[in-house]
Amino acid sequence: MNICLNCYPDKITNRINKLKNRKRSEYHIMTHIIDGKKQIHNSIENKRLSLAQKSYANSVSTVNNVQ
Repeated sequence: MNICLNCYPDKITNRINKLKNRKRSEYHIMTHIIDGKKQIHNSIENKRLSLAQKSYANSVSTVNNVQ
């Protein structure tokens, strides 16, 4: 779900077909992004970013604890 469909409209149909195989809520969110509701997209990206930062911090602290 890294691709913003507003930025890459040519990939919309491809992406939707993949999303139909995933959870319904995720597909619902992506259809809102197609409608131009970028706030939803931004909040998802921010959540993903903070999760990535947390997991990176956890992995770094785990490595430090092992040493």
